[in-house]
Amino acid sequence: MKRIILPLFVLLALAFALSAGCARTTQHEPRPLAQGLRVGLAPFTQPHSTGDLIMGRLPEAQGTVVSGVLAQLDTSFSTLLAQTAKRPLIKLPPLHKANDAQVHAAENASALPRWVAYGKQHRVDLLVVPMVLDWHQRQGSAAGVTDSAAVHVEFYLIDIHSGGLQNRSVTKEKQVGLSDNLLTMPQFFKRHASWVRAEDLTQEAMAKAIKDLGL
Repeated sequence: MKRIILPLFVLLALAFALSAGCARTTQHEPRPLAQGLRVGLAPFTQPHSTGDLIMGRLPEAQGTVVSGVLAQLDTSFSTLLAQTAKRPLIKLPPLHKANDAQVHAAENASALPRWVAYGKQHRVDLLVVPMVLDWHQRQGSAAGVTDSAAVHVEFYLIDIHSGGLQNRSVTKEKQVGLSDNLLTMPQFFKRHASWVRAEDLTQEAMAKAIKDLGL
């Protein structure tokens, strides 16, 4: 019995240490944003065509998030920003695609020029654009699932004056159990040893984005 338990204990301890060590070595402070800048916050959107993307590509078998959930994510992100961000962000109204036919003329055009024009319209210096590229809700309960939650969420920080992308934060995760990957042990206990919803994974992505973008 001891020969079975001891290796498992050591393996778990090594996995925890390795995961913690990787987290420490990959963390870095983003470039601080200058004071006095007007930073706008766009609502969450989900791209469904290449012309809606700022960069990258659409996922295969893209999971769709309903508009009501997008509104809930807006509220959650605004609340988290109010609690932890170092500067106030200006909440902006939705971008209307109907006014941007010329930007969409090219099938493979990036959406970046449209967002830059949107930022200029609202007179901000920097613009935060959150996007849900993929969304698969948990099938089951916190105790057990037939299919776990999975999200691909990206946050872009756009410099409106230069018209370029200043920074980006990416979270792409499908929750797995300890039996599939021991390196998920820190997240496993942080999530109270339960199967979380797609909203919970996105909430974690929001906290990461605030640090990554220097907000």
